[in-house]
Amino acid sequence: DGLVKELRKLRSDILIVIASGYGDPLVQKQFAHDRLIVFLEKPYLGSQLAEVLGKIGIKLAKTSIS
Repeated sequence: DGLVKELRKLRSDILIVIASGYGDPLVQKQFAHDRLIVFLEKPYLGSQLAEVLGKIGIKLAKTSIS
């Protein structure tokens, strides 16, 4: 929560990816209003990471990411 607030002070338009192994629904609900926050639950597939990075304009080279 604190880190998100600090990042928003610096740049309100930045996409924030929260990668967590806990998948806490309360945390996800807390940030549900923010369309620039994406949750990526660990363990995640390379294709899931590529999809999230694609949302911010980062295109990965074609590899055997699954």
